[in-house]
Amino acid sequence: MKQQTADEMYLSGINYKIGDEVVPKDNPIKVYGKCTGFKDGCVYIDGKNYGGMYFFMKSEWQDVELI
Repeated sequence: MKQQTADEMYLSGINYKIGDEVVPKDNPIKVYGKCTGFKDGCVYIDGKNYGGMYFFMKSEWQDVELI
């Protein structure tokens, strides 16, 4: 199976991958933890099932560099 590019994941509603810090779309300030996997349409964050993977997104702060 071909792995999606970042653009394809964003366009499909998922802009994060395993290892990214994940936040809920309705409260993007609260980081839930790191994405540890996907199964049956659900996202696993720090090893726990958090339900629908489309309700979450990559934390905007993950790629910010403070200088």
